[in-house]
Amino acid sequence: MSFKKSIKKFLSRYPLLDYIAKCGYTVISRIWFSVKYREVIKPNSFFFESFQGRSASDSPRAIYDRVRKEDPSAICIWAVNSMDNVNFKELFTHKNTVCVVRNSPAYFKALSECQYLIFNSRTPFLLKGKPNQRIIQCWHGTPLKKLGYDLTCDNQPTTSLKGIRYAYSLEAKKCKYFVSPSPHVTACLKSAFLISDEQILELGYPRNDELVVRKQDKTWILNLKKKLGLDLDKKIILYAPTFRDNKYDKKEGFLAENKLSTEAFLKFVKNNDYVVLFRGHYFTKADSGDRHFIDVSRYGNINELMLVSDILITDYSSLMFDYLLLEKPIFLYMYDKEEYSQEVRGIYLDLNKDIPGKICHKEKDLIDALNDIQSNNIDFTYFNKRYNPYEDGDSSLRVLEKIKY
Repeated sequence: MSFKKSIKKFLSRYPLLDYIAKCGYTVISRIWFSVKYREVIKPNSFFFESFQGRSASDSPRAIYDRVRKEDPSAICIWAVNSMDNVNFKELFTHKNTVCVVRNSPAYFKALSECQYLIFNSRTPFLLKGKPNQRIIQCWHGTPLKKLGYDLTCDNQPTTSLKGIRYAYSLEAKKCKYFVSPSPHVTACLKSAFLISDEQILELGYPRNDELVVRKQDKTWILNLKKKLGLDLDKKIILYAPTFRDNKYDKKEGFLAENKLSTEAFLKFVKNNDYVVLFRGHYFTKADSGDRHFIDVSRYGNINELMLVSDILITDYSSLMFDYLLLEKPIFLYMYDKEEYSQEVRGIYLDLNKDIPGKICHKEKDLIDALNDIQSNNIDFTYFNKRYNPYEDGDSSLRVLEKIKY
């Protein structure tokens, strides 16, 4: 375990000390940042960070693509966790686009001088924002798991509940806007971050534009399958479990365990000519298990994985709400439903009536459901109206127009 993780884990046991440490770090880092980086704001400049630099994806990527289309002269800077990250290879060829390594001098300079700062997860503590800057928080999915001030279980392995609430309060103060795709998400953001109506942009999720635009393009999807090396004669299952706060290893961090790497499920896969793509949460160190699973946990664009797949298996991941747009079968393998919903994190919705897809508690139930796939009757019209009411392929345009003017 790194020294930083060791400190976080130690502080998580002592809420008051964790809170004091975060407050002190914030004050000191902000003083350092404001003194060392006094850059003049560059008009029409955009900074993008997705999943702490792991990929050029999600809503920041959709907004970036829209910026390049609407205003090719705009200056764009992407935060990356490494210049060797293959997920950013394409961006190196784009005009007026620069990549900077997170926590490098170039990264801090970009934070200080860009006019629009667009994130999809929590921003650096040292970033306060200047009066003529706009920090946009896109977040990264329709929440099912409780967040921020809505959490009541003080059982996080790397932070205390008091520390979480302090971090979310900082986010609320610095961000000009929070992007929301629906009234449900708006309510979650307002209660989790304690923000006002004026901070909400309920305009749709930019990250879902690609799903709406591409879902009927069979030629594009076929070419993507070929690019990914997938067997064109087999159906594709995307298995994407979320992380568990109580599944934390001191050496590896959060773990994404493949609960379907079993003899019974593998037999089902082989007998029915399926290919299974395993996608672990971005927080986690993935364990795809058996070789019959293709590990796509580090693949940059999850929209592409959704588009090439025929079936989604997940649990409590927000992916289920995005997948609704494709109107394909959804199965929810919730083998730890009671523990997760009551003891681990807590959830916003009633699992028995408010979420799409068939809930399966046991592996046998899941296999039986997959064998009777026609019975997976989801009211796509109802659920899309509830969770995706604005998705028409132009959410990124609406968001861009709002944040610029």
